[in-house]
Amino acid sequence: MGVLGWDAEQVGEEREEGTDDDTVIEPAVSRRLRAFLPEHFPALSRVRVEHEWTGIMGFTPDRAPLVGPLPGSPGEYLAAGFHGHGMPMTFYAAKAVAEMIAGREPEVFVPEAFLPSRFARLRGG
Repeated sequence: MGVLGWDAEQVGEEREEGTDDDTVIEPAVSRRLRAFLPEHFPALSRVRVEHEWTGIMGFTPDRAPLVGPLPGSPGEYLAAGFHGHGMPMTFYAAKAVAEMIAGREPEVFVPEAFLPSRFARLRGG
């Protein structure tokens, strides 16, 4: 068994913006993945693809994740918007949010650029 993924940035014009149904396979992405496999792994050229899945990648407008209190909603916190290479940060983000909920200063530094309030500031809130 193996898993092969694709970087959404490499999909170009065929990006799946506005897609919220992960049961729909984008044909252009499927073709690129199926071409990539034998090109980069010739020994696997005869391997049959048994299953395809399209994962939804959530992006914020500035591509940075949201980590911290939700403005205007006391007691609500976010750890969201991680995509692609941001996934390794999710454990630390969850730990930081748990510490915030507990009323403690997070052990892990949370950059101001990750605070959800950055969008409220942009809207003048």
